[in-house]
Amino acid sequence: MKKNDHAAILFREMSKFQQVGILCDIVVPGKIKVEPAHRIVLLSARSCDADSSSEDESFTSSTSESISVEDAYLPLDNVTPNNLQHKSVNDSLQQRLGNLNEFRLHHHCCDVTLKTESSQHDAHRVVLAACSEYFRAMFTLNMKENNMDCIELKGTDSFYFQKVLEFIYTGEIMLNLIDATEIMHLAVYYQIHELVHSCKEYLLTQLASTNCCNLYRLGKDLGLDSFTRTCLLFIHQHFEELGSNLCDVGLLDKDDLLWCLQSDTLGGGDPDSSSESSVFQVVLGWMEEHVFDLTEQAVNEILNNIRFTLITPEILEKYFNRLKELFPFTEVILTHYNTALKYHCQVHEQPFLQTNKTNLRKTKSSCVCIDGVITQDKVLIPRDFPQHDLINDEVFTSETDSTIRDPYHNVVELNGFIFVFGGTRYYKTGYSSSVLRYDPRLNTWIELSNMKHERGDFIVCVINNEIYVIGGRNRTGALSACEKYNCRDNTWTTIRDLPQGVYMAAGVSYEGNIYVSGGFNDFESLGTMLCYSPVSNTWEEMFSHMMVDRGFHVMVPGHDGKLWVVGGVDNPFAGRNVWEIEAFDTKDKNWLFLGQVLPVEPFQSTLRLNTTRTVDGHISVFSVSKPTSYPPVAYDNTKRMWYQVNASVDSPNIAIDFSFHKI
Repeated sequence: MKKNDHAAILFREMSKFQQVGILCDIVVPGKIKVEPAHRIVLLSARSCDADSSSEDESFTSSTSESISVEDAYLPLDNVTPNNLQHKSVNDSLQQRLGNLNEFRLHHHCCDVTLKTESSQHDAHRVVLAACSEYFRAMFTLNMKENNMDCIELKGTDSFYFQKVLEFIYTGEIMLNLIDATEIMHLAVYYQIHELVHSCKEYLLTQLASTNCCNLYRLGKDLGLDSFTRTCLLFIHQHFEELGSNLCDVGLLDKDDLLWCLQSDTLGGGDPDSSSESSVFQVVLGWMEEHVFDLTEQAVNEILNNIRFTLITPEILEKYFNRLKELFPFTEVILTHYNTALKYHCQVHEQPFLQTNKTNLRKTKSSCVCIDGVITQDKVLIPRDFPQHDLINDEVFTSETDSTIRDPYHNVVELNGFIFVFGGTRYYKTGYSSSVLRYDPRLNTWIELSNMKHERGDFIVCVINNEIYVIGGRNRTGALSACEKYNCRDNTWTTIRDLPQGVYMAAGVSYEGNIYVSGGFNDFESLGTMLCYSPVSNTWEEMFSHMMVDRGFHVMVPGHDGKLWVVGGVDNPFAGRNVWEIEAFDTKDKNWLFLGQVLPVEPFQSTLRLNTTRTVDGHISVFSVSKPTSYPPVAYDNTKRMWYQVNASVDSPNIAIDFSFHKI
């Protein structure tokens, strides 16, 4: 609080006392009648000079009588936040406040002595009453202390009360972390609201993971709801750090602990400790401090809010052994432990076992990238997941290395898990039948059953929780073979072949079917549109063909409900770029011409393309390789135009961990 704000509040309160004659100790002539007043208020209205320190009582008396009540009080009745900005008002308030403190220091007009543990403090009743509701009640409600010259303040520390008294008379106080907590106790007890506010402001600037629980408890004990709430929000944000710092987490109430654990956004402070294991470590520390207070029901309630499926079995065993040492409720503890172990054992069924208790906290929705290939659908990943822009050259082979071509593999998302089909440029390169799965919850990779065929440049789509792999090519040429993957039992099943071998086609799942447009066979580009029905296991070739045969293109559902085809080349052997954009109407089964893309990169080179949507919902297209040379372009459907995106695509790259295990 500013010094002049404190002075305004103090003098305004004393003006109110004067108007009703409370604690007045002098009468002076007014314009109409004799007015009651406070001697020190009248004295404070004169300028400080060398004589103000005189101990001559007759001087103070004559000075007070020479000042009118109107001059001493009326200007301060009209003090507002607006006119406080005027220098003259500020100077007057601060000068008068300084005069009051001088009177106290030189024992002028002091009418009460406050006795603390080891010292005595002279003061003025009207000043104390103006700042403290405690003293206001003491001096105005006919309490016995009202008639006492010396009042004992039992249990009040002399050192800290001296600081409180200095604040009352100056509006200023120097605080440190230890002093602030002690002074806030006194400020709350004596109901000095301005001082409570100053202490709260200071302590909140000092909030850290090492003291947040102590300050939370301070707020709870003193009934400071907003202060306590702010501390609790800080605890919520830095929860995982509490286990690694000198913080007494046991000071948290159980209900507030549960409020934190029930949050999907718990944490967010230290990225290095961001895991459910860190959360459980903090909770375990809390339970150890309350081991004699917790009932079986309370233990169960707490454990119900821990997401044990996000903790590895090795760490789970360690923590649950400790729980069994602390509590006799073995059955309750084992129930939670066995449920978590069962989830970890059902590796292939995990994508279908997702509940709120298997979801990461602090998540954000984002497409992710595996060696340049981006997922079509967004995935929930940790909010503090390390970010690598697609234009970060370190995740790609050097652009000067012409021996490395576009990747052969494909990437899809299914129920929060990321599947990688085929070999990347850094793992099982070239044509491959490899299948990997990444779990962003535990940041782990596993190797699944291989596809029936080695392949590259193929299509992958997801329908009804099954993953379909279509076409592509291998060392023998273009493939017509198609297969689907059952995630529950980790098996592959052959489905109906394509009418002919096709690679570098574009595919998308739409309204329960899979649509495949264009691509190359072993000799030329194609303009066909094929539709696969999972129900009948049949392919249907649409009568209408694209206006321009192409491969190396992308296909994506547009804002108009049609399937847009963008980019590509018209021949597998050094073909020309295709500028035309076409859209397929799945109801009328016809192609429509929509216009042309701008002759900008990445459409000026033969490159494999990614497609996603911007935050505005615009279709965005960018190259899989060499992203620094070929920035994204996007289509604004409201302006019906393409534009080049200056910013890189916000999509984290996930490196494959080669220490994964075979399932």
